[in-house]
Amino acid sequence: GKFGLGGIDSAVAIDEHGGVKLHLPSLFHPAIVAGILTAAWERAEARHAKCEWSCSQNGHIIQISSLHELA
Repeated sequence: GKFGLGGIDSAVAIDEHGGVKLHLPSLFHPAIVAGILTAAWERAEARHAKCEWSCSQNGHIIQISSLHELA
């Protein structure tokens, strides 16, 4: 079926500061989806984020976490 920009299959915390690893089986456009998700994360967490994207035969992985290390 259609999921707009993509459907999230799983979401896992990667740190204690709101960082998240998302698995999406398919995406409309990785840069657009990563940008929208990163902007939403920044709005929710009230701080700047970094985003990493990778893909394989299993789908896409987007990791979003704080741009700066928090103590």
